[in-house]
Amino acid sequence: MKRLSASFALLFAALACTEPNPEYQPPMSCDSGESAYLQSFSTSHPRKLDLVLVVDNQPGSEALLQELRASTRAIVNAVSGLDFRIAVLPTSSKGRLNIPTSCPGEVWIDANTRNPDEALQCLLQVPIVNELPSAIEGLLSIPPTMLRDDAKLLALFVTLHDDCSNARKLSIPLESCEWQRDQLRSVAELASALRATRADLEATAVGVISGPNDALVYAQGSSPSASCQSPLGEALHAPRLHELAALFEHRGAVESVCSLELATPLSSLIERLAFPTELAFCLGRQSSGGLQSVTLLMGDERVEWCREEAQHCRLGVSARCPNGELLISPAPSSADPIEVVFCGPSE
Repeated sequence: MKRLSASFALLFAALACTEPNPEYQPPMSCDSGESAYLQSFSTSHPRKLDLVLVVDNQPGSEALLQELRASTRAIVNAVSGLDFRIAVLPTSSKGRLNIPTSCPGEVWIDANTRNPDEALQCLLQVPIVNELPSAIEGLLSIPPTMLRDDAKLLALFVTLHDDCSNARKLSIPLESCEWQRDQLRSVAELASALRATRADLEATAVGVISGPNDALVYAQGSSPSASCQSPLGEALHAPRLHELAALFEHRGAVESVCSLELATPLSSLIERLAFPTELAFCLGRQSSGGLQSVTLLMGDERVEWCREEAQHCRLGVSARCPNGELLISPAPSSADPIEVVFCGPSE
């Protein structure tokens, strides 16, 4: 059997009954001494999501926060159907989730919260402060006990400013740290620390709504120009937040903050990042001859999903799946069952 190393942790693994299927005629024949086996899996996705809205609370972000409060229904609708929780983290709060005294209830809102969109509007009553926006470090400072171990973490940054994590000796102007990178903590280091907050290293995603990044480099002591401007405010360049999203590869994405509204980019990022992009299954018996077919059963319709030679279907082994591990990316968006046919030693 061709073996491929599984370089990322499983989103979940399912084991079903496996039995020879003598009537099945595989599209490719198995080698001598091998038989074709069929195994069925459920494709129900993990449904838990912890969504942390990391929002700008620097001077000049008043219109941005107002538009965020106007977009709460779109946010709640985007996570509907999930076992979700939503919290708000101001960029300068150093890990303290926002809990206005006027808001009843807990720091998280969820599907059981009465009028969740209105409750989220209340949590988004964020005070404006003139402090450095250490957004990524603030996210890392959230006590681990406040996050669910078995939930996917989606950090969604909505800001007019870049991240200035660990800029203890930052010079004026305080609102920008683009040209003082030697005072900042490495984004790669911060990304690694963020991944490590989850037992499953793949269970963290990063979305960024910020000023576009045109790779301008400003001289020491200069006053950076705006990346873009809209009714939501003047947005500076955000190369560090863009780098953070890029380091999360398919689990990171960026939208522009220079828009007339935020409901559309917020919904787009949540739909792209909140749901699983990969599935993993353990085979019930040893597969030595490779993958034959993967079929999605959509009612009476049978849809061939992928083959081993396609990049989005791989068959390998892992510590959790010694007989064989099937990795499917992208994951089917439906919850229809999957049938897998593979070759293995004949009994």
